[in-house]
Amino acid sequence: MSTQKSETKVSKTPQTMEELLASSDFQFKAVKRGSVVEGTVLSVNPIEVLVDIGGKSEGVISGRELGEESRTLEPGEKILAYVMQSEDESGRTILSIKRAGGERRWRELQEDFAKGAPVEVRGIETNRGGLVVDLDGVRGFIPSSQLDSSNSGSQGIGKKFSAKMIEFDRKANRLILSQRSMTQEANRKKFEEAAGKFKAGETLSGKVSGVMPYGLFINIAEGIEGLVHISEVSWERVNNLPDLYKIGDEVKVKVLNVDPSAGRINLSLKALQGDPWKDKASALKVGDKVKGEVIKSTQFGVFVQLQQGVDGLIHSSKIPEYMVDIRSGQNLDLVIESLNPEQRRIGLLVDEGVTGELKPIEEMVSDAFAETPEPVKIAKKTKPTKKG
Repeated sequence: MSTQKSETKVSKTPQTMEELLASSDFQFKAVKRGSVVEGTVLSVNPIEVLVDIGGKSEGVISGRELGEESRTLEPGEKILAYVMQSEDESGRTILSIKRAGGERRWRELQEDFAKGAPVEVRGIETNRGGLVVDLDGVRGFIPSSQLDSSNSGSQGIGKKFSAKMIEFDRKANRLILSQRSMTQEANRKKFEEAAGKFKAGETLSGKVSGVMPYGLFINIAEGIEGLVHISEVSWERVNNLPDLYKIGDEVKVKVLNVDPSAGRINLSLKALQGDPWKDKASALKVGDKVKGEVIKSTQFGVFVQLQQGVDGLIHSSKIPEYMVDIRSGQNLDLVIESLNPEQRRIGLLVDEGVTGELKPIEEMVSDAFAETPEPVKIAKKTKPTKKG
């Protein structure tokens, strides 16, 4: 009994490399083609660099894959490398520093993001949302709301400027930046000193310095801009600001309010224009018959322009069932059903007694059949029979 127990305690001595590795706690790192690994430089010469990446054998970087790094690499230095081939004929892993540059740059940017440090960017293309920028091989995005007016639209393409990273997501390759966060702090003190010169209600002369989807930036003093929100551009509906204003246009604006703490001056263009509700709509009353032009159709109704700057709404529940094809630009005869000057709202009804084109479809169909005469039956001529 004792002999058998002693035999079970004896462990088998490893005889092969596979058995030796299996009995050890040490595990080699598995590297795959296309992955980025970290390693330690073992030796450097003009032809190649040997790197310890924790594998069964060293990694090797040939001269053409070193890029500019060959001048600065030293034994013991930590580097990032791209795996081009997991194992060649000699069992070595073929690496590239040049191709790992993108990953290295992302890690550098992550450090800057953690510190809140500014970075230099270069505008490369625009889209409807803002400006796409390059950060030494990594792409980022600056929304329109985070751009200074000098770089809005296509003005930022090719320019280099400083910005601050406000959102960083390496896994999603998502990098969002802000230029305004850089300039706002620098300009805040200057703005607070200059803003004291402006008061709500006064009229100023300025130049358009930026055209954005949400409004116009107006330069009203050296280094001081105000914003005309799109709702303050005109009493009429504004669909596309670039069709109305260009950078450099001279305008007169009214100061709505000044907020030094936020570094903001709100301006208005329409406040200096005649209010159509006072000049034109004041004469309207419930029951009036009016003419209007369809400007927009929505699920809850049809908007109609009665006069410049004065719109009304035909609610969807008030639209006759046979009005199945209402188009922008169509002229309608209408009746004012309700009027609320304080809220600038006019409710409208279709004047069916006047609008001939709104004849019920049933009548149109019956009329069409009624106007079509019944075909006249013509008797066929019969050939005379031959006698005899």
